[in-house]
This record gives sequence, structure tokens and C-alpha cells, in this order.
Amino acid sequence: MFDKPPLYDNKRSSPLKRHVEKQRYFDSSEYRIVSVLVMRTLAVLWTPFAMGILLLFAHLLQVSAQSDTSGPVFIQEPPNQMDFSNTTGTEIICQSRGTPMPQITWVKTDGSIVQDVPGLRKVLSNGNLVLPPFRAEDYNQEVHAQTYRCIAENSLGKIQSRDVQVRAGTDRTLLQHLSGNSMLFLTTRE
Repeated sequence: MFDKPPLYDNKRSSPLKRHVEKQRYFDSSEYRIVSVLVMRTLAVLWTPFAMGILLLFAHLLQVSAQSDTSGPVFIQEPPNQMDFSNTTGTEIICQSRGTPMPQITWVKTDGSIVQDVPGLRKVLSNGNLVLPPFRAEDYNQEVHAQTYRCIAENSLGKIQSRDVQVRAGTDRTLLQHLSGNSMLFLTTRE
């Protein structure tokens, strides 16, 4: 069907003649047809192999992504009880980890989400609950004598801390002189 490229006896033909004959063959439509057929054959044979490689790579990426995800786990869970003075305030720590990073929210025993109360209660961006120092007359039972719970949640799950009983007291400090130069500070809770 196709003519083969000319074969030369190197002893009888000159380098220039060999070059001209090869160039004629490479410029011919026969060479172009053979080249196209070879390229199409390689493409047909290569495509399933290449697709297999791409699918394997995509699967490995998916498996890797799945293994990089985890539900929330507490790193530091709040204590059962938190007693503090109005002059000191307190910060209740709730830390968790997971992938994606869990969102921390605080709730009361009735399930309602804890909102900031200016000057009395604030939920920080890191998830900690802050009850800052306050004046005795600003005591609020809904804030300072409350049960809270920390919730950590991401797309893979949700966990809840134990209940935290919060009790704030106001200080009344008495100075009492004992023997010598020693002094004792007595603190009573109102």
C-alpha cells in the first residue's frame, strides 16, 4: 500500500543524495499519513493508561483528604465547678481540635445559646467564656449563678462538655491584727 523509504547502500550513494531522498520521503503525503496513524494508535493505547493514572491519583487525593478529617475532641474541657470572686473574675477554658476546626459555643441548661452581656459575660473568639470582674451591685444571677456547657462542633460531629456550675461571690475583707506584724485576710462570701 505505502512505499517504503528508499534503502541505500552507503558505499554507492553520496551523503547529499541520501539526504535529498530522505527529505522527499519525509515531505511526502505517505509519511504524513503514516505519522498520523502512528500518533492516533499511540493516543488510543495511551488514553486508557493515562486515565487510569489520573483516576488513581484522584483516588489517592480523596483518601488523603478523608484521613485528614476528624470529628471534634476536647483538648481541655471545663471543670465541673467554677467559684470566683467579683474582684477577680474568671475565664472558663474550652478547647477542642478536629478537622475541620470545630466551632465552640456555650449553652445554658435549657439549651439556649449564651450571649454576651456587656461588662458581665463574653464568649471569646477562641471559645473561652469570660466572666470579668464586676461591682457587687452588678451581680446578676442569670450570669453569675448559672450552669453552662461547652459544645464543640464541626461537619463530622458534635461533642458536649460536662456541666459547669458557676458561682460568683462578692468579697468582704476584714483586716485583723494578730500577734506581731502578721496579718490575716479573711474572705467571706455574701
